[in-house]
This record gives sequence, C-alpha cells and structure tokens, in this order.
Amino acid sequence: MNLSTLDILILIPLLPLGLVAFTWWLPWEKFLDLAWDELPKVFLALYFLYASFAVFYFKWGWWIVFVLASIGIFFLFVAIRESIHSSAKKPTL
Repeated sequence: MNLSTLDILILIPLLPLGLVAFTWWLPWEKFLDLAWDELPKVFLALYFLYASFAVFYFKWGWWIVFVLASIGIFFLFVAIRESIHSSAKKPTL
C-alpha cells in the first residue's frame, strides 16, 4: 500500500484516537473517569466528524462513516444545547 503525502496528512490527526482505542482498558488510564460536564464536547464533535471524513476518504464501510458522523453530530447538538442553556442562565446587566 503506497500512501501519498495527502494520505499521511489525513492520518496524522487520527493517531490519538488509535492510542485511546487501544489503551482505554488499561487500569492506569483515566479516559473514562471524566464526568459528562467535563468532556470537551465541541472538540469531540469536530474530531468525530473529521474521523468520519477520513474513513470516507479511505473508502471504508459506509456504516463506519455513519456511526462516526452520528457520534459527531450528537456531540455537536449537545455542545450547542449547553451553550444556549449557559447563555440563558447568565444574568444580563
């Protein structure tokens, strides 16, 4: 398999996802100890949407693209909802 420069540039941002996927079960890793409020939802939304683009670019199964895009859209809606609720809670002067 010959990778072009563009292929490598698309794969580089996905390296942290691979590390998390292969080490989440280790007892000294604390990936799953974050509370729901502490998750960076906008970052996760954009990251999952990018991952779905990368999977689409490398012509993997359509269902993987769909699952990753669905997770990204879910996090995006949650981030928008939290942003609206946090701006509604702030008192205006």
